[in-house]
Amino acid sequence: MQHIPQKIFCVLLLIITIPAKAQSLLPEVSTASNPIWYYIQVQGESERQDRVFTASGTQVLGQSMVMASNQSEIDKQLWRFEKTASGNYAIINKSTNKKLDIRYDSSKSISVGLLSDTPSTEWKLPKNSSYYNIQATKSPSGGATANVYAHQANNWDNRNYVIMFENTSYTSTANSLFHFVVYVDFTIETSTDAKPVWYVISSAKSGYENKYITEVENASNPNVSFALVDLDASNAAQQWKVVKKSSVAGDTRLQFVNKATGNIIHTHSVVNNAFHCVQSATDLNASNGWTTHYIGTGQFEIYGQETDGVTRYLNAAASTQTDPDLFLEEQSKDTAFAWAFKKADDAYSSLALTAPDDVRIYSRNHQIVVDGAVDYTVRNLQGLQFNRTSVLPLGIYLVTVNAATTKVVIK
Repeated sequence: MQHIPQKIFCVLLLIITIPAKAQSLLPEVSTASNPIWYYIQVQGESERQDRVFTASGTQVLGQSMVMASNQSEIDKQLWRFEKTASGNYAIINKSTNKKLDIRYDSSKSISVGLLSDTPSTEWKLPKNSSYYNIQATKSPSGGATANVYAHQANNWDNRNYVIMFENTSYTSTANSLFHFVVYVDFTIETSTDAKPVWYVISSAKSGYENKYITEVENASNPNVSFALVDLDASNAAQQWKVVKKSSVAGDTRLQFVNKATGNIIHTHSVVNNAFHCVQSATDLNASNGWTTHYIGTGQFEIYGQETDGVTRYLNAAASTQTDPDLFLEEQSKDTAFAWAFKKADDAYSSLALTAPDDVRIYSRNHQIVVDGAVDYTVRNLQGLQFNRTSVLPLGIYLVTVNAATTKVVIK
């Protein structure tokens, strides 16, 4: 267990670097037995910006990315890419296991995307600047021969944001430019004695996102059992396995067990001034257990019922605070009530590498500025790509230059 001062919370890093493989942006090739799932996202403009291919009955529509915990809705937006015998792609939806196809819709006088077990076309992905076009190898019967490039429609003339097809006059416009965002499954894997899975748990609040819950001893304040600490591969006190509270069917409560001490994060707290300080415990049965609630973008609320019968939410409070934060239902994302789980091995593998020496990356007026490089990409933590000149909302962004990715906080 680590000895650490209570004021660990006050550190704020605006820019740090993590390693990344060179980003080709093309999806990796899948097989049925080894699928790799992607969102197909349009650059888009106005109300069409950032929509993703979505299965809707037999149609393919462009819809906003689903951030809910309903996996069946997420699956409608996920696609894998398999190579055909001719070297092109078959694009397969996860929810339906059907393939992307093209047909002419006489009611709309346009060619549209749909789902089929026996598609009439294969697909090419020609690169276009830092995006890709999606090109059918065969035009549908009744449709214009040249209209084989996927295009995000608007809602004009009852088009309902379908994926339609245009000719090369549109291929460089924002509504025909796509990229492929790999899907990250944020499901928390529970451990067994035979198969422990170790996580590090960070706050999602801006400025705290690189600090991880760590069991500590604080000589100046014995009420403090945990602190948010920089990632450290040698510090087992910041690793946690997640185990089920009970084997009763339907009981979703969890316990968080520390790798260094075997202690758990107790649902019982100790009052310290205006705060309820979470404590550690050695007995797994002493705690009522925690419930995690997924709130989107890889973030969870964590709450548990105390011995006084009150349900309280885990919160990252700074030592300089005089009053506790107020929990507001459905408003916890990106706050001190939101937490992210990352497998420890994955987290520690991201500790190395720096950006190129001749590149300077910083934020100014809610925009990311890169001096010394022309070719780079800007994404958020969920993989969504932004225009380089975009005015960005508050949050954390990944800037990739060559093979190095730098994390930048817009605050």
